[in-house]
Amino acid sequence: DRLLRRLAFFVEKAGYRGRLVPDAELEGQHGWNAHDYRAQDLARFFEAARLAAFPLLPEEQELQALLLETAVLVRDPRTGAIGPGAGAIISVSRESPDYLRYRFMVHEGFHGIFFIDEDFREFSRRRWEAFPAEPKRFIRSFFEYQRYDITDPYLLVNEFMAHCLQQSVSQAGTYFGETIARQIDASTWRRSVLPPASLNPDGGKYWPTLAEAFTREAEAFSAYVNRRWGLAAGRVRSVYAPP
Repeated sequence: DRLLRRLAFFVEKAGYRGRLVPDAELEGQHGWNAHDYRAQDLARFFEAARLAAFPLLPEEQELQALLLETAVLVRDPRTGAIGPGAGAIISVSRESPDYLRYRFMVHEGFHGIFFIDEDFREFSRRRWEAFPAEPKRFIRSFFEYQRYDITDPYLLVNEFMAHCLQQSVSQAGTYFGETIARQIDASTWRRSVLPPASLNPDGGKYWPTLAEAFTREAEAFSAYVNRRWGLAAGRVRSVYAPP
């Protein structure tokens, strides 16, 4: 949190994006359990802090130094202005249980590739634009529920891609059609975005339209990352045996 919470609010949080939030206002608020930021957004944050002489925490200053050292950020030697270099950062909380850390690492790993690969960004954008209206309303509502700024189209596409790829294709239907859908159903003013529900044999509700739509997306995204890098939905590692 001391490294990345203010950055999360500046880059992604609805109602805060683009603003350097003071410590007193951040007190008691949660950032994310995992983080991902491209060079352009990191530069905007640290340049805004420089221009405003904003009192960054020591950990934030340490992060800035690390990003400059690794050329994710660059400093103009004449003016001192901070601009984007190349690359991005991802981070996963150690406090999360192992099974979540594994999922977070997959989710954040695909964000990292998205930041640095233009073809992947374009493929993801096309999938989002072609995504059917009903499940799109649902996932936009979920992202808003999570406090993402859904007015940012880049952020929407990036999160759509990572949520489709963070678990295996076989798990996508349950994750979107049951786990997330039930969270939305529990909100009386959000449940209007849900398509008709069905009942499991145990009497629990599930949403087959969502399960089918997101399974198709997970299959498409998984096939793409497998062709490009030998990866798959739910997996961002490749292991090669020596010949």
